[in-house]
Amino acid sequence: MSEEQRAIKDLAAKAALQHIGDIVEKDEADARFRPEIIQEFGKLGLTGIPTPAEYDGAGLGYLEYAIALEEIAAHSVAYAVSIAVSGLPQVILNIFGSDEQKKKYIPPLARGEHIGAFGLSESHSGSDAGAMKTRAVKNGAEYILNGTKLWITQGNVAETMIVFARTGEDGPKGVSAFIVEKGTRGFRAGK
Repeated sequence: MSEEQRAIKDLAAKAALQHIGDIVEKDEADARFRPEIIQEFGKLGLTGIPTPAEYDGAGLGYLEYAIALEEIAAHSVAYAVSIAVSGLPQVILNIFGSDEQKKKYIPPLARGEHIGAFGLSESHSGSDAGAMKTRAVKNGAEYILNGTKLWITQGNVAETMIVFARTGEDGPKGVSAFIVEKGTRGFRAGK
């Protein structure tokens, strides 16, 4: 392990102990999620480890990210998963987003100020994108998404979601990804 990796490991372990060590058992028993804990990890740079520095991430690799998540998971798998899930929109936007989308959405996710989510799963098809029923229809300059997603980790608290919907023919090639912000008209999140 390099010195940098050891420093990330130590930072994540100390942060996890400080921010979730005393509350994790009660929170998990009560099914309580505290977004402010993610914000605390973000202030330390732990929520955007593989995200490029130009978008307020650390610009490091996935090994360093995994090291940090493993240390956090030693105290709470729930919060480690939350950070990892919030990282999915960062990755997708960094690879496929426009410059404007990257500048708008990635930094608050990388800093832990926003929670992210990933909407793929549906009741009849699970995570099989090829069997997805949610549709997106072009309406002028926008798309109207129509469908229901299930089992979306932190979908009820996310400010930024990547939601997948069918825009073309049946099968995996007809699926597109859409950025959906919390509060978007017509969007509802359950528990």
